[in-house]
Amino acid sequence: THFPFDMLVDPLGYQEITDGGNWGWNIMYTYLKVRPEVQADDARLAALSQKVDRIAKTRARQYLEAQAIGTEADDSMHYELQAVTDIHLHSNLQQEHQANGSITTVYTLSGVALLIILLACINFINLSTAQATLRAKEVGVRKVLGSPRESLIFQFLSESMAISGVAMLLALSLVEALRIPFNTLVGKQLTLDWFAHPELLLAVAGGVLLVGLAAGSYPAFYLSSFRPAAVLSSKSASSRGAGRLRSTLIVFQFVVSITLVVTTAVVVQQLQFMQQKDVGFEREQVLVINNDKEIQDRWLDFKAALRKQSSVRQVSFATGVPTQPMKVMRDIRAEGSGQGRGMNWFYIDPDYVSTLGLQMVAGREFQEGRASDQSGGVLLNQSAVRELGLVNPVGQTIIKNQGEDDEQRLRVLGVIKDFNVESFDRWVKPIAFQYFAPSFVSDYVLVRLAPGNAAGGVEQVAEAWSQFEPDNPLIYSFLDADFDRLFRSEQRLAGILTAFTSLAIVVACLGLFGLVAFVTAQRTKEIGIRKVLGASARQITGLLSRDFLRLVVIAFAVAVPLSYWAVGRWLENFVYRTEVGIGVFALAGGAALLVAGSTIIVQSLQAALANPAEALRDE
Repeated sequence: THFPFDMLVDPLGYQEITDGGNWGWNIMYTYLKVRPEVQADDARLAALSQKVDRIAKTRARQYLEAQAIGTEADDSMHYELQAVTDIHLHSNLQQEHQANGSITTVYTLSGVALLIILLACINFINLSTAQATLRAKEVGVRKVLGSPRESLIFQFLSESMAISGVAMLLALSLVEALRIPFNTLVGKQLTLDWFAHPELLLAVAGGVLLVGLAAGSYPAFYLSSFRPAAVLSSKSASSRGAGRLRSTLIVFQFVVSITLVVTTAVVVQQLQFMQQKDVGFEREQVLVINNDKEIQDRWLDFKAALRKQSSVRQVSFATGVPTQPMKVMRDIRAEGSGQGRGMNWFYIDPDYVSTLGLQMVAGREFQEGRASDQSGGVLLNQSAVRELGLVNPVGQTIIKNQGEDDEQRLRVLGVIKDFNVESFDRWVKPIAFQYFAPSFVSDYVLVRLAPGNAAGGVEQVAEAWSQFEPDNPLIYSFLDADFDRLFRSEQRLAGILTAFTSLAIVVACLGLFGLVAFVTAQRTKEIGIRKVLGASARQITGLLSRDFLRLVVIAFAVAVPLSYWAVGRWLENFVYRTEVGIGVFALAGGAALLVAGSTIIVQSLQAALANPAEALRDE
């Protein structure tokens, strides 16, 4: 479900909805169950959406005219159908039930998983073609004894399928063993009931078949193509084409690995940037109490009671708080302007600025007890000043809801420096602030606690709350924790990508290790002769390492523009983002060279230090 709930209430009990026929108050989420034939037909679904739009606009116009509010329904209201299954991953609208997921993240992680499987397939292809000389005589003998090529292809593909099947059994065991740590990493409770979902078993069987074919096809066709006369006459079965293929695949493996290293580093860097950026308010030691109209008329008394507590430094009532949804908007326009703008609207008391540590860039904040501030004053943030096109805004007049029954002319008292109310994927929105008074809008109580004793402060606040609201629980959170939750998806993405990247590098290095070991074994006699003729261990190590390290350097050259493009596309999701410097690519290239170089040098050095007599005694 796209909305979790603790309780369901029948809306027919609300007279504002049933008796008043209020089609102009968008407080309800409306669901329609359409017939299957309509859902399957895009044209009929579009026609239904237009019909719903016409009905809603007609009813809204009738209500607005009856209430003498206006007749702007055709311009300001639009109703569009949206599939429930599209909401969680594909929707990002105002007043969603909860923070949604991202289909981009799903595609990204699925793509990385497929790339890791592809790296494993590449290892199989590389090692199979490298071992061609060992199986060449087997192929020659089988062909001489009458085995057709199709039979050989089937044999090699069957071997690949068998390896893929064994790997899948091991993988399923690992999935179950790592399920709990993975759930902790992603913050979910995932389970796999294979027998309750036979489609999962079919997917696993299809995965075995697909991976087996992908890994085994080239080796099968390559090995089965050997000519018996050539391999049985002791001629080499290897070919220059197979060597080029192996080199190309090694380059591809390290292109993927380096790109993943860069991507992971940028995700972590962006996460640190968001957590450390100056957001325009002080979020530590601030308690946020959800005041759903529990404390209304006695709000000043409650505020005074909290101020008497030794752990409380500041208290403020407001309808808008950073990290919480912004739900109230008003039509705002500068005096003399014919164009109004929908703008977020907060009610705040005089202590709001000091409690959050906001900065005034012009004018002054609200002052307690000043009647003119309460009846006709307004504060704007910098984005609102820009949106309204105001120059020297302090002292100017703006109009709220012009032409409506709650129209007000308000004088700008001051300008607040922009602060991030929402996440970093959105620009700071224009906000207007009016003097707080209890209303139908749910509000928040901000309590700044003294540092060093948060638990004691919460206890004192809870005690004061219980004196005013003994029948209602205190529901609160800490502002810094709410702020961190804005980046929870990025934190999870960074953790998963780190694990995936580490796995990709391990897989790539395992393949490289095996290939270097095999090539070194093939050149054992050459190494022995070189040592007898006076070559040092360093020279032999350099000889064996040079070709492989050159491939890693080529991979780095290919990965740099590719990874730069990939992280650039991801960073476009954030309006406030980090800069991708050369250091990230240097880190990725250095890591790839270090890991690959260590893998190659260990094998090469082992061969270089071997006793040449062992390699040459058969000659």
